[in-house]
Amino acid sequence: MRRAAALHPNKRNSEIGFAKENAAGIPMDAAERNYKDPNHKPELVFALTPFLAMNAFREFSDIVSLLQPVAGAHSAIAHFLQAPNAERLSQLFASLLNMQGEEKSRALAVLKAALNSQQGEPWQTIRVISEYYPDDSGLFSPLLLNVVKLNPGEAMFLFAETPHAYLQGVALEVMANSDNVLRAGLTPKYIDIPELVANVKFEPKPAGELLTAPVKSGAELDFPIPVDDFAFSLHDLALQETSIGQHSAAILFCVEGEAVLRKDEQRLVLKPGESAFIGADESPVYASGTGRLARVYNKL
Repeated sequence: MRRAAALHPNKRNSEIGFAKENAAGIPMDAAERNYKDPNHKPELVFALTPFLAMNAFREFSDIVSLLQPVAGAHSAIAHFLQAPNAERLSQLFASLLNMQGEEKSRALAVLKAALNSQQGEPWQTIRVISEYYPDDSGLFSPLLLNVVKLNPGEAMFLFAETPHAYLQGVALEVMANSDNVLRAGLTPKYIDIPELVANVKFEPKPAGELLTAPVKSGAELDFPIPVDDFAFSLHDLALQETSIGQHSAAILFCVEGEAVLRKDEQRLVLKPGESAFIGADESPVYASGTGRLARVYNKL
């Protein structure tokens, strides 16, 4: 699984941007269309396999250390190193994305030369993505953003206005009902750099704060999410049936093992990777078996 570096605008900016592009008559399917709807798009990613991602800006001290080997790649890097702050990070971020022609070739050559002497992360991540996007200025992203490795069973919430990318692995992705994406590199698709920069929060977030810690209640693990658009939980199965109910529709996904779902006289067996849709009027259902179910629903 590989996806462009991107971010999602907040609810207010989505409403403003959607109305503005409608007024300008930009077709919904136009390459330069940023806002497909007036909603925000918060996300939760839950790792099914070891999963590599980037999420949020590193702490400034970390960025400074990582940029030292490539300080000569671009004048905006040297400018940031002189006084690391949010304003200069914004300038650096935009400058790297705006690179063209010889300026871009020279900067990427400096970065790729640094790979010969730098080991570990995030340099290994740069090596991996350079195989797919060798001429993309987004190759500098791992020096600015946290590289996060999720183990199977771990989850991470992605806030609005926060750059992120999914790089390797298989995961469940749960999101609000929106298709608003502002791209930030690692893609051949259209990138609206001014609109992107206007929607980014240039705030560092320590890597240790990025994972979403679940709350255990019996056989259920609930992952607290700071929005009302959706909810996510895991359910460890046993031979004895347990009730799974909610006031909304739900999707039950078999993460591992074998799940048996029962509603009245109906019975459905789910293998790993299979899922079932539960209508709002079909709750509760009774689950048994071995392994684990993931549930996506809404806490109405």
